[in-house]
Amino acid sequence: MAVVKTPSGRWRGKVKQGRLTLKTKTFNTRREAAAWVERQKAILDGGVDLKAGKQTLGYYLPEYLEQRRYQVAQTTYNTDVINANKITPWLKGRSISEISPLEIEQSFIALTKTGLKWTSVKRYRDSLRAVFAWAMRQGLVKTNPVSTAQLPRRTDPPHEMRPWSIEEVNERYEIWHQLNPTNAKIAKFLALTGLRWSEARALRVGDVSYVPYPAVTVQRAQPEGVDLKTTKSNKTRLVPLANELIPWIKTLQQDKKPADTLLPPMHRHRFVDSLDWYNTAQGRTIHDLRHTAICIWLAAGIDLATVRAWAGHADLTTTSRYTHWLGTKADQTSLATLNQAIKNTTSPSPVTSINAVNGGTHGVREI
Repeated sequence: MAVVKTPSGRWRGKVKQGRLTLKTKTFNTRREAAAWVERQKAILDGGVDLKAGKQTLGYYLPEYLEQRRYQVAQTTYNTDVINANKITPWLKGRSISEISPLEIEQSFIALTKTGLKWTSVKRYRDSLRAVFAWAMRQGLVKTNPVSTAQLPRRTDPPHEMRPWSIEEVNERYEIWHQLNPTNAKIAKFLALTGLRWSEARALRVGDVSYVPYPAVTVQRAQPEGVDLKTTKSNKTRLVPLANELIPWIKTLQQDKKPADTLLPPMHRHRFVDSLDWYNTAQGRTIHDLRHTAICIWLAAGIDLATVRAWAGHADLTTTSRYTHWLGTKADQTSLATLNQAIKNTTSPSPVTSINAVNGGTHGVREI
């Protein structure tokens, strides 16, 4: 183990095993370099650096976030920074190795009392758990206190997806087309392909193919205000194009190079305003267009495995939750059957009706 001064005036910590240098890292001060070397020694020995663990959570957050910047997507990093700023001062001031699950739970409750939504507290929990996972790798703590900390009871109703049927999509399209034809077509494209908003923004002309069948290759995402990145699943998928979309897609491809953006410029706020979304979308969100496509596929009888592949879901569990909407349609069909059965049993039979007219059963022959 060694700490040496570099020609630039900074300090480099070296972790060595015999004559072999295992890792190095450069710091602005000798103290920081020495502390890092001690932590690495504790990790190699399979233990925890008790001295380093006495430092506060707030002390280590900048170091954690600096490393995190290069390990996750920009949107994830931005979320982690926002959640790091939500950590209460009293928790930041606690020694990182002494923070207990109970104290983590108290921080959840404190955020809930400020009016923060349950889903936001859950994202805060996920960010905090990543902090302590890093601390474990650094030899600062033995266990992750966030893993056993319970979230407060959820009091706000969860957002339920509200997909449209294909008939309803066509009705909405007619209304939207009168307001903004281009964005109306984008909305229908999303409702028939199930692409996420960021995925549609990242489509290129060269992503469209017509052999062996019309389809788009989804391999990247372009969230607004964020650099181009991979899809949510980090996988490429092929999504078929309905015949209805093909003429419009071919028009968009004309006089463009393969690397050019396929769809017209997509800006969420302008999209919403141009279609008067809050008055015309019947309480749906833009993401419900994706839910719509998936439910339309399932209603058409396409098997779960294929729908999973088209949607880009990590596993079938996610795809299966969409079947509850189909269950609603099945319930409606079953209810209609039930009502018909009740109607048949309560309606007078032909024999009974004739009897009633003739005043009895005399002279009536069975049919």
